[in-house]
Amino acid sequence: MSTVVTCGRCGEIVAGATGEVARFCPRCGHRLAVIPDPYGGMAEGYSVRIGGAGGTDSYAVAALVVGLVGLSFPLLGPVAWWLGAKAKERIAAAPDALTGHGLAVAGWVLGIIESVFLALFLLGFCSVSSCAVAARLLAR
Repeated sequence: MSTVVTCGRCGEIVAGATGEVARFCPRCGHRLAVIPDPYGGMAEGYSVRIGGAGGTDSYAVAALVVGLVGLSFPLLGPVAWWLGAKAKERIAAAPDALTGHGLAVAGWVLGIIESVFLALFLLGFCSVSSCAVAARLLAR
């Protein structure tokens, strides 16, 4: 009887005698885990993520939340942009331990859009106020 485990990262099927499955995927090096079957054997076709606390990166969640709130308050755009970029870096550095790349990208994109709107608003405000000052000076 053999045990079959599928790598959670690359999908490689790793087979071995019961209880003798490799600890690491031969293709990508991902750490494998074999879950014991309650009936005495080994459950086939399972791989679990091992290591670290894992989960969704908190910067990615914060980037999305700040990006969504920034739709009403564009001053938060640069903050969402920075949080999204930082979350993408952290997830790229630890792909086995952290998830949330989509959240990070969404917050990052919202931050960029809000920052552009903020810059356009500030440019428009400055040009209007400078025109008003110039008009007052010319009226004298």
